[in-house]
Amino acid sequence: MTKGSFFANVLDYFGDSRISRKEKMWITIGTILYVISPLDLLPGLPFDDIGVLGVVLAYMNWRVKQVVSSTENNDSRTSFNGNSDKSNTLPSDFFSDKK
Repeated sequence: MTKGSFFANVLDYFGDSRISRKEKMWITIGTILYVISPLDLLPGLPFDDIGVLGVVLAYMNWRVKQVVSSTENNDSRTSFNGNSDKSNTLPSDFFSDKK
């Protein structure tokens, strides 16, 4: 799979076996429950559900690009669930007082 258009990536999110079924389930169920629930983050604004859908779709697009690029790079890092990706961790001396 290659990095495609936004909507192609969103569709690939559900078909990509490198993204866990649990993640797909939680994203899908959470989005559906929020959209159909009477509770809103911004009461009185009719477009907050559309905003949440936009954020979820953007996440799906980003997630597919992340998985594809990590596979294309063919390095030892695993994505989100493998915890061996050190790119999002702080350096060990981050909290030291040395300047």
